[in-house]
Amino acid sequence: MILLIALLSVLLVFILFRITSITIWVLKAAKMTANIPGPKTLPLVGNALSFANMKNPEDSLIITQTLLKENNKPPDRISKLWLGPKLIIALGNPKYIEAVLTSKDALNKDSFYDYLGLVIDGMVVNNGKKWHDLRKPLNRILTKALIESRLTKMHQKAIKICRLWEDKVEDGKMFNLRPDLTNYFADNICDNLLGGYKLNELDNKKLDFNGSMERAINLLQKLMLQFPGNISVTYAKLSKTGRQLAKETRVFFDESLKILRATRENMETKDNNDEEQTKNFFNVLMELKTRDNLSEEETALKGLDVLIGGFDTTSVTSACVLLMLAMYPEHQKAVYQEQLKIIGDDPNIIPTWDQLTSMEYLGRVIKEVLRLFCPLAIMRTLSKDMDFDDYKLPKGCTLYIMLYYLHRDPQFWSHPEEFYPDHFLSEAILNRPKGSYFPFSYGPRVVLVNYMQ
Repeated sequence: MILLIALLSVLLVFILFRITSITIWVLKAAKMTANIPGPKTLPLVGNALSFANMKNPEDSLIITQTLLKENNKPPDRISKLWLGPKLIIALGNPKYIEAVLTSKDALNKDSFYDYLGLVIDGMVVNNGKKWHDLRKPLNRILTKALIESRLTKMHQKAIKICRLWEDKVEDGKMFNLRPDLTNYFADNICDNLLGGYKLNELDNKKLDFNGSMERAINLLQKLMLQFPGNISVTYAKLSKTGRQLAKETRVFFDESLKILRATRENMETKDNNDEEQTKNFFNVLMELKTRDNLSEEETALKGLDVLIGGFDTTSVTSACVLLMLAMYPEHQKAVYQEQLKIIGDDPNIIPTWDQLTSMEYLGRVIKEVLRLFCPLAIMRTLSKDMDFDDYKLPKGCTLYIMLYYLHRDPQFWSHPEEFYPDHFLSEAILNRPKGSYFPFSYGPRVVLVNYMQ
């Protein structure tokens, strides 16, 4: 009885201390950000009741964007939102956004990303040393030289997918490009970055990566944005939806584990200086496994964001590029004429890096697609107080970088809601502030592909 009373007393003291700490932080943060506009709040809950009537995950995103956009006005384009004790500062000013994304005090991703940890455990969700240990080797591996050395392999797979589509269009029926694109990029990422692993999903079509990914995203949205899954990540993992998510993403984990085991076998039988091994990201994971005494399962989980990131975002972007070219035949014709001029009409010619990077019109089309079809936002947590002109942002607040609206701001884009590749003519680029376009984020946590632009 005495022990129980003692434990309850300690628990009560901890709870009171936690409540006091949160209250002090909220009062300090509210005072610091008093001059930042935002919707009216209620005691304790802030603006949380605005989300009470949402019927699906998409409603939550729409409500958040609407509340923030209403107060995110020129010239400063800064606003705030309170979700209980959680302070969210929305940024739409290119100057402020660039300052945040290049600051060492805003490197950490927001706790919102913790839900992705239900699926992956790599660079996307980790912060600090864990992130650095995974990111630094990839900076060394994923280079222009690597891409140049893999162009023949990529070309062979490109020919394969084009012939596959030729067969499909013969009957004149519509078909979905996404599954084939997903398989194409999954094969490429495994063959070119993961030690030459032969997934061959474009031929085999056994794993349904595309369908599993779409279902997993829907389940993640439900967990993150709907009660009771949004109470905590721990609860979300144990919930029925969390168990469904684990089952749906098992296909990715199993392949990651196979690649890891193949890498281990190659390390045991091949020279460590073998090119495929030195350019294999899973080789890096094997080193981390030994250093940190990780299990095979823990190590494979860390490689999932490279595998998934390698095929999911690229297949989505490529599908959008092809859709825009189909919808706007004048741009399709211009891109085609550029291809003929640079590499001719022989499909067996393998383009060089210089030829690929000289495709200026195609480059503008891709950049415009990335402008229109970008993530809604990037979320970071401040590790120190930060000042923007007359505004003071407190340590611990969440920064909500409004990419979607930044990329559609009529101050920076002459045709904000249209597909207009001339947005990326040289003179148009010079007339925009640098921080008005972030398709791959920016700063130390920029998406790796940005290094090869």
